[in-house]
Amino acid sequence: MQKLQRSGVGFEAAKHKVMKTQTELVTEAQLMKKQNLTVPIVSSNIMGSQHSVQGNQQENQNDLTVQEVMVNIHQSAHIGNLVGDLRKRLQVLRALSVACWGGSRLLLRRVYIAFIRSKLEYGWPAWGILRSSSLKKLTVIQNTALRNILGVRKTSPVLSLEVESRIPPLELRLQLLTARWYIRLMNRGNHDHTLKQLGLARRGQQTVFETQARQVLVSMKAPIPRRVRTGTLSPVTPWSNFPSFISVDAPCRTAYHGQETANEAMMQEDLNAKYSGFTQIFTDGSKLSSGSTAASLFVPSLAQTVGWKLNPAHTVLGAELFGIHQALTFANKHPALHNKDIVILSDSQSALHLLKNIRNPNYRHIVYDIQKLASQRQQVSKVCFQWVRGHCGIRV
Repeated sequence: MQKLQRSGVGFEAAKHKVMKTQTELVTEAQLMKKQNLTVPIVSSNIMGSQHSVQGNQQENQNDLTVQEVMVNIHQSAHIGNLVGDLRKRLQVLRALSVACWGGSRLLLRRVYIAFIRSKLEYGWPAWGILRSSSLKKLTVIQNTALRNILGVRKTSPVLSLEVESRIPPLELRLQLLTARWYIRLMNRGNHDHTLKQLGLARRGQQTVFETQARQVLVSMKAPIPRRVRTGTLSPVTPWSNFPSFISVDAPCRTAYHGQETANEAMMQEDLNAKYSGFTQIFTDGSKLSSGSTAASLFVPSLAQTVGWKLNPAHTVLGAELFGIHQALTFANKHPALHNKDIVILSDSQSALHLLKNIRNPNYRHIVYDIQKLASQRQQVSKVCFQWVRGHCGIRV
């Protein structure tokens, strides 16, 4: 335990002696909290949440407030309980890795990721930066699991284990999680509970979590995300029947490969029966293995096709949602489609399920924009969304 030094009206004024036990340290911290004092700790590696320093002491880089001392104590207790639980789970992995009847390396790797590492990573952003001693304890757990997966001796180098099992070092994995959570949180509203707890809702104040996430993104040569002012609530009211205009069931009969002509006739017949008088707009999004990402739309009645090349960072689902968004924008701006009923046909069920979710969907920013555009257009005409089968040889 690091030595607590004297600080003005610190422990000397309180006439208390700091012992090495956790209980007595908590007692001293509670006493100082009542007196609004600061505990200076020399050469500390602990970095918790940022708190304002109270008292008459001048703030410096080596000073930690009482709240941060408590965070350190709670973090140590959490890591201790976590390591104990992970060791029990390692026994399950060890039993599955028996040489005579145990599972394959692929199976054991999946068990580790789903059963052990998921427990280790849970709630990681809330703890910020771990001390080197705590990180070492968790790293030992992962290295033990890798040896069980690969069936090697303890003398095997850790770097070889990580390469052969395709599992990154724990420190790099936690840094990646920090960057992912930071990007995700930047797309949430100011009233989000997690944003408030991590201190990201305050303007002009950079927390430890945000500083660490930005450092990771810079080291990865990734752009720093800008804060997106996404609404907390969907623009669609809870009593609206908006989800009823989205159909994720196939409108046509079963399509067979090798019968493209019959399939086209059946699809158009069923679509015309269900959406009589509607203007059809087909949308699609795709991403190649090379990373090339694009979205497009096609309006058969106008014989017009529009395409967009997107950033390779977009996912296939993001490209599908972008295509639907652009279809609504195109319908609102094109004079030939003004005040006409339209049906947007997409081969992505996942995208349509997101549009039906008015509570807390993923891709919230673009989903809310699509819901807003559709709700505004429904005031003057009908807007429907229909899923159609893709890659079955139907030409539109």
